[in-house]
Amino acid sequence: MWFWGAAAAEVEVDPETGKVEVTKYSPAHDIGMAINPSTVKQQIEGGYVMGLGHALLEEMIFDDQSKMLNGNMVDFKMPTMMDSKVDMRISLIENHPHPEGPYGAKGIGEPAMCPTESAIAFAVSNAVGSTFRSLPVKADEVLMVLKNNQNK
Repeated sequence: MWFWGAAAAEVEVDPETGKVEVTKYSPAHDIGMAINPSTVKQQIEGGYVMGLGHALLEEMIFDDQSKMLNGNMVDFKMPTMMDSKVDMRISLIENHPHPEGPYGAKGIGEPAMCPTESAIAFAVSNAVGSTFRSLPVKADEVLMVLKNNQNK
């Protein structure tokens, strides 16, 4: 079953620390038919939180013997409720009932996360004027780009 979705994000970047905060997030998802639109929106909100973690926080750090150095709940950073507050405007696209989905619906659980990471990364890139080619986009990398931009 094919999934189609897109998203746009707006971020604020702290020029002193490089910390990124997502202020607005607007996803649009082709869901076939929404059996329960409220639940579909909740799935999209959950996908946003997962994508936010991948885009800005969650990093696995390994030593030279491939041992994970931050494999615990203290050192591995994941989004909290404080990270998740955002002005979100969700668009559900219900053009065509999917012939193979139950009552014409499509799954939205995992697909909701897919456009989130790139929307946030591109918003940060646009804000600081440099493209980031790996995730997560870390505050120290953002700060380095901002300092390099000042030196030009």
